[in-house]
Amino acid sequence: MNKSFSLVSNPWLPVVGYGEKSLYEIFSNPFPLIGGNPIEHVSIFKLLLAIAQSAITPKDEKEWLDLTAEGLAREALKYLQFHENKFNLYGPEPFLQMPVVKGVGAKPFSVVVPEIASGNTTVLTQTQTNRVLSDAELTLNLLTLQSFALGGKKTDNSLVLTSGYKGKKASGKPGCSLEQSGLLHTYVQGENIWETLWLNLWTQEQLETEKMQTIFPFGRGQAPWEKMPQGEDCDTAKMLKGSLLGRLVPLCRFCLIENQNIHLTEGIQYSSSKEGIVDTTASLTLGDKPKALLVNPMKRPWRELTAILSTNLSSPALSCTQLTIFNRHSRTLSTADPNNQYKQVHYWSGGLRVSNKAGEQFVSGSDDYVDSSFRLSLKELSDFTWFTLFSEEIKQLDQKAKKLGTCIRKYCEEMKLDTEIAKFGESKFWLQTETLCQNIIDCCVEKDLAKQKQQFESLHQRIFRISEEIYSDLCPYTTSKQLMAWTKYHPNSSYARKRG
Repeated sequence: MNKSFSLVSNPWLPVVGYGEKSLYEIFSNPFPLIGGNPIEHVSIFKLLLAIAQSAITPKDEKEWLDLTAEGLAREALKYLQFHENKFNLYGPEPFLQMPVVKGVGAKPFSVVVPEIASGNTTVLTQTQTNRVLSDAELTLNLLTLQSFALGGKKTDNSLVLTSGYKGKKASGKPGCSLEQSGLLHTYVQGENIWETLWLNLWTQEQLETEKMQTIFPFGRGQAPWEKMPQGEDCDTAKMLKGSLLGRLVPLCRFCLIENQNIHLTEGIQYSSSKEGIVDTTASLTLGDKPKALLVNPMKRPWRELTAILSTNLSSPALSCTQLTIFNRHSRTLSTADPNNQYKQVHYWSGGLRVSNKAGEQFVSGSDDYVDSSFRLSLKELSDFTWFTLFSEEIKQLDQKAKKLGTCIRKYCEEMKLDTEIAKFGESKFWLQTETLCQNIIDCCVEKDLAKQKQQFESLHQRIFRISEEIYSDLCPYTTSKQLMAWTKYHPNSSYARKRG
């Protein structure tokens, strides 16, 4: 009996608070949020957007507004019903797979899952061990692999499908959504998944701008499940490299799943940040030498919020094409109905930090997943008078973090302790103050000045208590010598003098 697993009718997509759902269920019910770890989250969002974009691409802003989130969901359901045979994990045309690669040796599927230990990696929890994966898990990991494949020799690059193609080396290149260190991805969420997709839906007019034609010379293109390439550099591969749909769901690996194993070789090589082109959800700094915004577990995503929000200003600090699409839609919504100004949206950012050594990419040491989400209204996005105040607050936090690090380092020097503890202290400070970021935003947008002042006083006291607690946790003061050093380098100098 032939195996079958339909992505349309079988549950496999994680949804926050609702478990796993099928594609049919996703577009039949307005579930609130996509689940999964950050790279699964990004991959799922881009797949759902690609399905929505394949179902209907509005001509312009008017058609987009008339479509509505509910109308988009209906069109997506029609599309899935018509193309359901293209969404099967197994069979003669397996989803995002190429049976022709069966000639290369198979490896355990776990070798392509970042959090499962392989080789001499230390195992910390049972979830990191090699185990039998369900069809739902295989599907989700396959989707994530195509965007966030780890670079290295796990791919068998002896197989070349396009005659004369010279792009493959001994080690496979990392996925285009990951690159060398891990790209930070950002997009805007609505009140449910339908609205999220609608707010991020591209129009034909947007695809035809000069800038977008440079990035996507093939325009919207065609989804890979509709037309898979024959090789690494065939005509279809070139279309996928240079089109929106081909970038939303890339084919960085040509592979085939078989009995918990995977046949694997490098797939299409997409443009990277070195060429000034990244995923629609990734960001590039502006200037002569643009750089991609990277994941840094020691610098949580919310600390990039000032740069991310600047995409809505006339002089932005960076470029993110998916945010550009949303910014246009938000202006359309605000113009169409003044009540839309009170609509709440969330800026979500996340990704995975990875390490590189001797051509291999892996998750080790301080590498980790990161993600953050923050709420704003469309009115606040159109009236940026609060933004200067918010930027100043973030600068003040940065100064407080550095001061805390300096105080801890000086204490350690005097007590002959490892000064690396200071870095840990700063990291802990940012991790704990992250919970206050939404409070900072709410304070900055408060119009009542007396109320705003009271809120800031309370907020600054909480920040000081965080700083003081971290300092005291890392700098013991049980002996008289420790107490003298603790008092001498306390982060609040006036308070320290009183204690002295």
